[in-house]
Amino acid sequence: MDQSCGQVIIQGETGCPKQFTFDGVYYIDATAEQIYNEIVYPLVE
Repeated sequence: MDQSCGQVIIQGETGCPKQFTFDGVYYIDATAEQIYNEIVYPLVE
């Protein structure tokens, strides 16, 4: 996990690494409204 780039690289049994990029991490009790306001709204404003 590279927190500075917001990336996770997973290498499975096939040997091919898969890279995932994330914009944020939330607890299970986060609301859809909270996630929208922090991630999506700035993109569409």
